Amino acid sequence: IICLAAFIMTMTMGVASAATNLKAVDISPKSDAENMAMDNMGFKVYFSEDVYSNENKKANSKHCRILDNKGKEVPSIVLFSPKEKDLVMVLADTNNKKMKIKGKTKYTVQIDPEFVSAKGNTLADTYESSFTTLNPSTSMKISMAMMGVMVVVMVLATKRGLTDENKRREEKEKKEEEE
Repeated sequence: IICLAAFIMTMTMGVASAATNLKAVDISPKSDAENMAMDNMGFKVYFSEDVYSNENKKANSKHCRILDNKGKEVPSIVLFSPKEKDLVMVLADTNNKKMKIKGKTKYTVQIDPEFVSAKGNTLADTYESSFTTLNPSTSMKISMAMMGVMVVVMVLATKRGLTDENKRREEKEKKEEEE
């Protein structure tokens, strides 16, 4: 009887611990990344096992959110990929009129422990990862500087082309005079 009880306890412990072995194994952008684009803002989270399941999609979507630097939830869309079954994408809903992504702001993806894999396993703890968006004034300065450099390069290339064309024309005229 003691051996049977020990065997049953051993078997149930394995099942109980298997229920919490789902892990987030990779994220894009990487945790604590800085100067991320504000357009199409979102997170790609890869898990240790498949999370794509028609039965769990709706419930799992409720366990994923994006929070701003004040802890306020950002309207978001949660997508699951039938091709990459271990992937979940949590994207800011840019079609929502209440949605405004701010520059130089920290955003965090949060996934609750109730998130369930296709096998029924859950996360041990709440998963979180953050990044900071690009400062729009810095972005504009960089864009303006790049445009200025392009204009200078175009002017110099045009001037060089005209100089080369003038030299060829002068050489042609000089040959015609000699003949």
